[in-house]
Amino acid sequence: MDQDIYKLTPEKRRELSVKELPGSLAEAVESVKSDSEFLSPIFPATSSG
Repeated sequence: MDQDIYKLTPEKRRELSVKELPGSLAEAVESVKSDSEFLSPIFPATSSG
């Protein structure tokens, strides 16, 4: 991308699919909980059994 994303309007960022980072630790934790598939190769689920 050859544009300064900080100077883009919110509408233009959405159009270009530029996502915003979480605004707090709580938002970051919730984001990881809701979209943690990318972590599965690193932290595979263990079965208790």
